[in-house]
Amino acid sequence: MINNYDSHIYFDTNALIKYYRDELGTNNIRNIVTLSEHPIIISPLTIVEFIGNILRFFRSAKLSKSQLNSIIKRISIDIGPIGTQRKFNIHKFSDDIFTSSYNLILKHGAIRSIGSYDSMHLSCVLLITNNLPTHMVLVTSDRALKTLCEKEKVVHYDPEKCRSCLDKIYLD
Repeated sequence: MINNYDSHIYFDTNALIKYYRDELGTNNIRNIVTLSEHPIIISPLTIVEFIGNILRFFRSAKLSKSQLNSIIKRISIDIGPIGTQRKFNIHKFSDDIFTSSYNLILKHGAIRSIGSYDSMHLSCVLLITNNLPTHMVLVTSDRALKTLCEKEKVVHYDPEKCRSCLDKIYLD
């Protein structure tokens, strides 16, 4: 079954939200975080989108003030300083991220819908993958981003689909 936990994993924003908020796919997301040998990689964009979404849930009464404060406290701990036991690593990028994102939008935008955030998440994975000895898996439930991953031959996993698909992440 799952026999290699050395894969590097990148969470887009909807995957990160599932870790902190119970919804479809939450159990699979929590299993990934528990099984991973490395902190899950996220980008600065992921954090900005995450906070914006969590605050939107609060404004629309999908989260109480107490739940909001708890999530913000937990994410602050989970992305803590280097050297601490943290679950998530915010990967910093050079300006190459914008060039890559721009090129993805030009390449795919005339044929299919590709949001600027989706292109940036995929660009993050593509740029990180160039420097890794093992493969990278992008975790997302976003339909447009999954389609883009398929076109760019990026391994991806949808936590809303099935538990057995976790093997895809951990098998070379």
